[in-house]
Amino acid sequence: GVALPRFVSDLYINALGGRTVGLLFPCMDFWNHITQALVLITVFGVVLSFVVFEHVVKNRRHRPSTSRTVGCATIVACILFPYAAVFLLDVQNLVVKFMLCASPSLFMFR
Repeated sequence: GVALPRFVSDLYINALGGRTVGLLFPCMDFWNHITQALVLITVFGVVLSFVVFEHVVKNRRHRPSTSRTVGCATIVACILFPYAAVFLLDVQNLVVKFMLCASPSLFMFR
């Protein structure tokens, strides 16, 4: 038979041979962090792409010093973004941390 769940997200079933098998359902905090991280990464990528296109790509010939300054600021933002995002979201899961930290390097080298 089915035993009463110990927690809301856990279900324990008595299997053959008298053993208890636990089915652990995903925790909602994990899915909330994944969703927040994906939205944050997408917004960061859109803003970063817009700034780079408007101030580096379009103004490369007319204002080279501004292009270099904005380019360096973009690199610094890509380096500092993962630390700020992990701190602000209070992320504990390694998969979510990896997703937050890997995407800015993809933005830098694209």
